[in-house]
Amino acid sequence: MKNILALFIAFALPFLAIGQHTISGRITDAGTQKPLSFATLSIEGFASGAYADEQGRFELQVPERSAYTIIVQHIGYEQLKYPVGKAADELQLQLQSKPILIENILVQGSKVDNAAQSDVILGFAEHVSHPKDVADLFKDTPGFGLVKRGGYAMDPVFRSFRNEQLNVQYDGGVQVMHACPNRMDPITTHVAPEEVERIELIKGPFSVRYGQTMGGVINIITQQPEPAESFTIGGAVESGYETNGDSKLARLALNGAGKGYDFTVNGGGRDFGNYQNGDGLEIPTSFQSYDYAAKLGFRPYKDHRLQLGWRQSFGRDILHVGLPMDTREDNSSVLSADYAARNVSPHLYSITFKAFVSQVDHIMSNTLRPNFAT
Repeated sequence: MKNILALFIAFALPFLAIGQHTISGRITDAGTQKPLSFATLSIEGFASGAYADEQGRFELQVPERSAYTIIVQHIGYEQLKYPVGKAADELQLQLQSKPILIENILVQGSKVDNAAQSDVILGFAEHVSHPKDVADLFKDTPGFGLVKRGGYAMDPVFRSFRNEQLNVQYDGGVQVMHACPNRMDPITTHVAPEEVERIELIKGPFSVRYGQTMGGVINIITQQPEPAESFTIGGAVESGYETNGDSKLARLALNGAGKGYDFTVNGGGRDFGNYQNGDGLEIPTSFQSYDYAAKLGFRPYKDHRLQLGWRQSFGRDILHVGLPMDTREDNSSVLSADYAARNVSPHLYSITFKAFVSQVDHIMSNTLRPNFAT
């Protein structure tokens, strides 16, 4: 019996060897000639396949004595269909790069087991109608409260931390210090709420990146124009009216981009009257505010970006029912410059620079009070 089995194996081995043939080769980038690691190879019409190693080399079992087509695939490259003849043993395959274009993706997450975490606050339009200033965007946000001195110039409070205990800034570092000791002009009044794209909250009494803080960092990110390879332009117009107080608002925004540059310009105003409660009592909360802002970005080289920003805001006749005086005028100006570069070197992924200067002029008065003349 053993002799018969050995004889059968001896006859079968040559036929098995004839049925399969091994070819090898290397897969490289057609532009850079660098090897492509872990590309996938398959034979059209057959189940066999293989992967390239870190150096782009591969070995593939193919049918013996027949013509066939090898399919090579790799992320970011066009699929290659390569016909192979009977006598092929060593192949040099090249793939053409194919960029993948996708829209912006916002990934939001937080660790439940870490008290010092970063949150992103979004969806303002869902629960805030006609916000009076940026602080109004924190309404109904867990952990936040508002200090209201009137209908305008509200201060956010986070977990009982307030005023200088919170580090409130714009676009990762721009700060506008209040000029009034009674905080009639907090930083939340110097940027229009319609400009805000999202708010990043970094909890905890420590943050090396954004400077000293006790209660956390509130980083208010304003909208950025989308880059484009050809000239594009767009805009938006907004207006609103509230019957209580005969309150009006209007806003205009314009943004555009082209190859190597982008820009955005926006401006608007609010004219809110006194609030009247359900009993018909008129509460002095009227104010007027106007603002405009402009951003101009340049991309001189690949992965490099320079942006210049300028904004001004003007407040007039702002009544503070919770304070002994009102704001006659509140004018602020902010000039900023940002530079960012990525893929600087094999040892330095990115580098950023930011510089800004701000000025606030604040005039307090009680001339708008009913008892001023007495």
